[in-house]
Amino acid sequence: LVEVRRCRDQSEALVVQALLDGHGIPAVMRGQFVQSVHPFTVGDAGEVTLLVAAADADRARALLARA
Repeated sequence: LVEVRRCRDQSEALVVQALLDGHGIPAVMRGQFVQSVHPFTVGDAGEVTLLVAAADADRARALLARA
């Protein structure tokens, strides 16, 4: 898996993940905190990284650049 996007929070990450999924690119979210345990975060602590398979990375980045 490779990183294609860093989002400010889980809400933004969910939107980006849905966009990728809608174009046939499965994405996994990785963050420092689990939102159900820590629903409020400040700064980088709330950051969520989206990862895709290496084979899909170029296509995902191109799609996100257009969005």
